[in-house]
Amino acid sequence: MKLLDKIREHAANMPENMAIADYHGQSFTYGQLEQYSNRIAAYLQEHIPDDGSPVIVYGHKELYLPIIFLGCVKAGHPYCPIDSSEADERIRMIIDEVKPHIVFAAGPLGADQGNVLSLEQVKDICLSESFSDGKDGSTQENDIFILLFTSGSTGRPKGVEVKQSNIDDFFIWFETWSAEYQEDFVFLNQLAYTFDLSMLELYAPLWIGGSAYIIDSMVQKDFKRMLNALGDSNAVASMSTPYLAELCLLSKAFSEKLMPRLRLILLCGEVLENATALKLIDRFPEAKIVNMYGPTEATIAVTEQEITKGLAEKPDPLPIGKPRARTEIEIWDESGKVVRTGESGEIVIKGDSVTRGYFRQKEMTEKVFIPYEEDGRKKAAYRTGDCGFIDADGIVHCRGRIDMQVQFHGYRIELPEIEKTLLKLDLVSKAVVLPKWDGGKVKYLAAFMIAADEAQGQKSPEELGKLIREELKGFLPEYMIPKRIICSDSLPMNKSGKVDRKKLAESL
Repeated sequence: MKLLDKIREHAANMPENMAIADYHGQSFTYGQLEQYSNRIAAYLQEHIPDDGSPVIVYGHKELYLPIIFLGCVKAGHPYCPIDSSEADERIRMIIDEVKPHIVFAAGPLGADQGNVLSLEQVKDICLSESFSDGKDGSTQENDIFILLFTSGSTGRPKGVEVKQSNIDDFFIWFETWSAEYQEDFVFLNQLAYTFDLSMLELYAPLWIGGSAYIIDSMVQKDFKRMLNALGDSNAVASMSTPYLAELCLLSKAFSEKLMPRLRLILLCGEVLENATALKLIDRFPEAKIVNMYGPTEATIAVTEQEITKGLAEKPDPLPIGKPRARTEIEIWDESGKVVRTGESGEIVIKGDSVTRGYFRQKEMTEKVFIPYEEDGRKKAAYRTGDCGFIDADGIVHCRGRIDMQVQFHGYRIELPEIEKTLLKLDLVSKAVVLPKWDGGKVKYLAAFMIAADEAQGQKSPEELGKLIREELKGFLPEYMIPKRIICSDSLPMNKSGKVDRKKLAESL
C-alpha cells in the first residue's frame, strides 16, 4: 500500500504543506487530504457493501475529486472516473456496465442513476467528525485501484483494471529518475482523470511530497487564461500529449520566461514529432525533455527516452526508449515468436506493469493478456497491437498500429466503435472510419458513409455531414467525432467483397 502510506507519512510529517491546488485559488494541505479522504472512506464503509466493487466518480477537475479517489481505495473500492464532458450515451453504458452501489457526482447526472451523492454532500462528509474513525480497509496489491474505461471495438467502452501493485510499481520507478527534481516539486495537472496519464500528474507529486496544480478544461479553452495559469503554476514538471504541447507552442510566450522553474517535460500518448521536440528544447533549454510510451493496459508508461537536440535533429523518427525496471518488452511475429534484433513486429509488454485485464470481459482479456509464470509468480504479457522494433542498444522504436486502433490527441481510439455508433443514426446505412496520416501521426479522422434511403436526396452532402456530426455529440466525446464526413452513393469494394479501406485511405 505504498502510495497511501506515502501520503499518510506526508500528512503526519508536514500537515500544512500544500498537496493540491488549482488555478482558481483553492487548495488542500496534506493534513486535509488525509483527513477528508479518511472520512469519505468511513462513509463508504458504513453505507455500501464491503465487496470491493467499483465506485463511479463523475466530474471534471473539481478539487474534491482526488479526495474522493483516495477515500474509495482506502475503503477497499476501486474508483471509476467519468468526465462530465462525456456524451450521455457513453456515461449510461459505463454506469450500466459497472452497476455501482454509489455514484459521486460533481455535477448533474440525471435521476435514474441510483444512489448519487452531490459535491455538497461530499463537502458535508469531509467536515463531519462522525466519519473520522473508519477502519483501514484499503485495497491490497492485487486489488483494482482504478477502473479506466477506454474505447472498445465492440461499440461499447471497455474497462481496464489497474491494480494497486501496478500503481506502486510505476511510482517506485518514476522516483528513481526524477529524484533531482523533488525539491518544492509542483506538477501540472491538466489532463482529464479518465486519461491514464492523469494518474502520473496527480500521484507523482503526492508520492514525493510535492503538490499538484490543477488546470481545468475551461481554462485550457481560453488560450490567454491558460498561459496565465501556466505562468502562475510555479511548475517544476509537466505531463503532456505532444498535441497539447504543440498547441502551447503556437504562442511565443510559452517559454522559459513564462515558466522559469520548469525542468522536466514528459510527453506521451501519441507520436512525438522531431520538430515539436526541437521547439521545446529551444524554448526550455534548462528542461529535460522525455519521450514516454505505454498503453493503459500497462499502467501509464513503460519506457522513457531523453530527447536531446542531437537526437531530434536526426531524420529518423524519435525512439520511445528503454523499458522501465521490472518490465520487459519483446517484439513478436504473427505466430507469437520473438523476432530478432532490429526486426519489426508487435510490441508485447511483460512484467509488473501489466494490468489485470478488462472488467467483466473474460474473452477480450484472454485475447490480448497472455499468462506466463516467472520465478513462481503468475504474470501476464500484453499484446499492444503496436508495431515496432528493438535496436542493438536495446532501445524500443514504435511505428504505429497494426490493427484498427489509433492514437489521436493522446487518446487510443477503436475505429469500429465510431463506425458502430454512426450506424445507430437514422441518417446512416453504411459507414467506414479511417485516420488521415501525416508523417506517422494521425492528423484527423474521416468517415466515409452511405446515407439511409430516407435521407438520400433530401439533404446535400454538406448538410448531411453537419447533421451527423451534431448527432454524434450525443454519443461520443469530441475527440472521437470525425473531422470530415464524406457522403456518397456507394463505397469501393475489394476482391474479397469487403469495403476497400486502402483505396478510401488513398483518397484522403
